[in-house]
Amino acid sequence: MTAFRLIWLVLVVGLVQGCSEFNDSVVAGDTLLVIPQQAQNLSYDSWARKYHLVIEYLDAPTHEQREIWLNPDRHPIQWVSGLAPGKYRLKQVEWSDPNAWLNPRQSTMLEPINYYFAVQKGKATVLPMMFVMTQSDGGEGIESHFDVEALAASDLTRLTAQLQQVLGVSHGQLLTASTL
Repeated sequence: MTAFRLIWLVLVVGLVQGCSEFNDSVVAGDTLLVIPQQAQNLSYDSWARKYHLVIEYLDAPTHEQREIWLNPDRHPIQWVSGLAPGKYRLKQVEWSDPNAWLNPRQSTMLEPINYYFAVQKGKATVLPMMFVMTQSDGGEGIESHFDVEALAASDLTRLTAQLQQVLGVSHGQLLTASTL
């Protein structure tokens, strides 16, 4: 089997597993938060940084916080199911460096976002931003870059089509998160 066919097989199996998880959540009337991400690893190393989003549930008396780990090795659509319906704030992005013991100031870095949104039962809420992770080998070691970009209309159209076609979500189940 050629390398291309093997990669294609792994991608299809990953999508099928993701599809079943996604459909089960939506069919069960659960909430679903869809997180668009884009990852490009141009180095020969595994990812040097681990990224996660910190969201805050505003309808809880204690404003509970939850970490959502971004997985750059997965499909460009990442999702979280089982969030309680209600209002949320995407507070910040944090990342950690496994080599932080060399420089304690790099153990956790923050990028504030402060984006407010709501999730509804039986709906898939799409965050209108793309989380872009890039890693390259600059000759002097690994260089990691992270950016948050507004989701362009063309990206949203493509993402919506993917959610409807590949994951089997109906148009009525899709919401684009908007600022509260």
